[in-house]
Amino acid sequence: MTAPDPDHTTDPAHPGWHDWFVRLRACTITIAVLSAILLVGAIATASTLPVAAWNRVAAVVLLSLFYLFLVFRLGRGSSRALRRLHVTVIIGIVGVALVVVLPGQYPWWMRAEQAVQLLLLLAMGYIIRRPEVRAAFPGWSESAVGRRRRARRSSRT
Repeated sequence: MTAPDPDHTTDPAHPGWHDWFVRLRACTITIAVLSAILLVGAIATASTLPVAAWNRVAAVVLLSLFYLFLVFRLGRGSSRALRRLHVTVIIGIVGVALVVVLPGQYPWWMRAEQAVQLLLLLAMGYIIRRPEVRAAFPGWSESAVGRRRRARRSSRT
């Protein structure tokens, strides 16, 4: 029996993984802080804020909490959390980019906050696609449907 290679491990405690996880956690915490600032700003300007902006504020706050939850689960080694984080970050990038780019009924300070959040989401997307992160979670990109199909094929042979 051979000893495991110390330079290649799938353990999330691997040093290469840990460095990227710290950055991912920092981005997520910053997004949560920005969401709190957005909520405070919305409350402070409640009389002039349109209903659509309130919907946006609620969505941003809920998504930031979901990001925090997923990153917490990721730190505990959940490959499902990485898959879900990947999907929600992509959806978040598209949603935030639309707010920033398209003219609308959002105040300038909300658009500025969303621009910063877009940069953080892009950073998160970069981090979760890193080879070190992917190596720490083998099979993270494989869906449950793919696993069931592979299991059925192997049981037939």
